[in-house]
Amino acid sequence: PAGQAEAELKEFSPYYTKQFSLARFSEVEDDLEQHKEKITQLLKQRGTPEQGEVLYEECVLFFDETRKWKERYVVVRANYCLECHDSLETFVKGIPPRQTLLPTGGTVLTSDDKYMAMVDTCFPDDTNVKEDFTPPLSGMPAQFPVYLRLPYRRDSYFCFRQEAKRAAFLSILSDCIRHQNQDFLKKKTCEVQAFLKAIQLYRQDKGKYEAWDMLIGSDVRVMANVVMEQLLPSLEKDMLPRLKAKKTERKRVWFATVEAAYILVQEHLLEGLSALKDECRMSVRQQEVLIHSDMDQILNSRHQLEERVRAKVSERAEKLCSESVQPYLASVLEELMEPVSSGFLEGRQLSEHAMDQVCQDVLQLVNKEELKKVLTSLVSLLCVPQQYDYDSSTVRKRISREALVSITLPFIKKNLASCKPVSLTQTHRDLLFIKLRQFQSLTCVCVCVCVCVCVCVCICVCVYRSFRVSSSQSTPTTPTTSMLRMSMRASSCNR
Repeated sequence: PAGQAEAELKEFSPYYTKQFSLARFSEVEDDLEQHKEKITQLLKQRGTPEQGEVLYEECVLFFDETRKWKERYVVVRANYCLECHDSLETFVKGIPPRQTLLPTGGTVLTSDDKYMAMVDTCFPDDTNVKEDFTPPLSGMPAQFPVYLRLPYRRDSYFCFRQEAKRAAFLSILSDCIRHQNQDFLKKKTCEVQAFLKAIQLYRQDKGKYEAWDMLIGSDVRVMANVVMEQLLPSLEKDMLPRLKAKKTERKRVWFATVEAAYILVQEHLLEGLSALKDECRMSVRQQEVLIHSDMDQILNSRHQLEERVRAKVSERAEKLCSESVQPYLASVLEELMEPVSSGFLEGRQLSEHAMDQVCQDVLQLVNKEELKKVLTSLVSLLCVPQQYDYDSSTVRKRISREALVSITLPFIKKNLASCKPVSLTQTHRDLLFIKLRQFQSLTCVCVCVCVCVCVCVCICVCVYRSFRVSSSQSTPTTPTTSMLRMSMRASSCNR
């Protein structure tokens, strides 16, 4: 595993180095041109909670490392890790948790059958031998279990005596998984943006254009997932034939080996990626003076390169989009809009119910102090019906556009792979950048960027046409009577 990790990182490093330079160049360009993101939503956004803020705490039955059920005091802070304390007393005293779980990439199940079916799909066994296999649990102590299936790591098991408490735990656990999966990759820092683009190009050069469900967590974890993707087939080939035990034991040994390999890979990648980032930062510092002084020349040269690439790619991209993408966009959009719209509708209904309940509670209050307290909380409400309607419409369109691009772009890139203008890069590099040889890495990247821009423009045109068609076929929504009544109540309460 260590050798595989080092080889993979060595192969990945040139991609990251080039993208790091480009990401820093983009930051400098934005600073000089004072580009600012425009806030189009009317509703106020809640602030990010402090890392140490406690979001959840509860006594939970947990299957610990001793393979026994123990009652643990589980605490979730705003860093979205699960802290397992011995008891409430140890937590209050500030004693470090006995165990901390990072649920990155986790899948939550509450059914024994579904959990075992998922375990079977993760075990590469082609013997077709049917054998009973149950979770490694010694007697379920309560009626409501929770199985947390983690990729390349040991699964975690929880149990509850009350369904309501399990529901509350499932809610916070889903939040933890979502935040652990996405928060790091949403950062706008130079390191993260360079890493995301480098991973995309690295996988594309290996012929993998489709969306990757293991692009989750930190950069170290994503790189470890890349290594494990390459390592598992050879590990399966070398190891499984030598396991002669029963299927239950073979599964146990296999998953334990995979976890050990995953931990070892992450240890090597953590050190390697840190060194790579330091090298890139040092290199960029040396280039920044030249970037500032020669910005006009770089932008002018990039514009010339974009024109040449666009002339080479546009015709084929437009033809491919019109013949193989445009005819299917309407049906894909219809499938997308149904779950997205229903989700926003449920949020709208939940908000409406909550506001109606608040208004009823206010009308029943007699105590002036309690009334004052409720009115104070109403003033700080972040949800206003009309604002929600406007924002939800805007966000729905944005989600649909992004989804359509993410669905169709891999297909288009794969079909345009033979159209990569490699000769253009070599022929015109010296002509366009003869005075800027320090930024030759940027020229290589710009070609790929220009191709993607041309393709995305074609897709966006097709998507825009689909939206116009769907919009013309639908009637605009108007506020319902209950919505207006609720708005009036909220206004009167605020007054």
